[in-house]
Amino acid sequence: MKTENFRKLLRLTSPTIAKLNPRLRLRIAKTIPSEGIRTLFDPNSIRNYAKIGRNQTFKTIKLDSGISASVDINDIIGYRTALNKKWDDSSLNFIKQYEANETLYIDIGANTGLTSIPIAALGYETIAFEPNPYALAQLTHNLSLNSPIKFCLFPFALGNSRKNIEYVQLYSPPGNLGATSVNRDWSPGLIENNSVLAPIISLDQAIASVFTPEKITSFRTILIKMDAEGFEDEVIEGASGLVNSFRPVILFENNPPTSQNSKKKRFWESLENYDFIVIEDGAKVDFDPNRRYENVFAVPHEKLQAIKL
Repeated sequence: MKTENFRKLLRLTSPTIAKLNPRLRLRIAKTIPSEGIRTLFDPNSIRNYAKIGRNQTFKTIKLDSGISASVDINDIIGYRTALNKKWDDSSLNFIKQYEANETLYIDIGANTGLTSIPIAALGYETIAFEPNPYALAQLTHNLSLNSPIKFCLFPFALGNSRKNIEYVQLYSPPGNLGATSVNRDWSPGLIENNSVLAPIISLDQAIASVFTPEKITSFRTILIKMDAEGFEDEVIEGASGLVNSFRPVILFENNPPTSQNSKKKRFWESLENYDFIVIEDGAKVDFDPNRRYENVFAVPHEKLQAIKL
């Protein structure tokens, strides 16, 4: 179905589907084999055409990775995870090629832990950052379901701040907790975004507070997953010490500027001798900075030959 026709279908069905209890929406979606039709019941799709309730509806499930998780099925992440028994395994699949005791995983925008907890459960030392209190509450509960694991959690946003602690306003759309952003208009729907105030520090500051220089040097591989919803440039600016000294692999979501006339330099332009790899339908494709991608691997050139993608 063409995109415009599907949007017309969403406009037609969303007002009715929005009135259904989230548990009933999920039960109906599970009976539908078509992924496209399942999207009609996705809270993130509904919220653009109807006013979806803000009430959280939790369901505890077992993921394919083996962990247990409590997910909000009135949100896209919980809804999709309940349907597919996973959220996004890109980081998990990538990091398995490295020894756990030689690898550090850093999750920027950890959300409810569906990416980071499966990695930590395999023995990888994990540092996660999640400033949104709604996501943070779910993340800490999911940690309790899977402890003990090597997991260090910072309830902070990350940016280029060089002061001890500053604060930043975050905006979170009902139905898509993962789209929480410092930009008020990042992912608007028919209902006004939730707004929260969160502390913000730099990644370099956080790493220095956790590891001695000797310890951070002992990691042969560092993987950073960054989901900062439009704040990536500031995050990497505040991580320049780590990036320049330890050359991590960075997995990021590429969101091109909304204005074609934007002159702003993007963070990946400052990464010296990095290659950018996009995987689509199981094949590597060239990175086009003007396209949106869910996952782009930024790999130091000197590490490219040793990496399996």
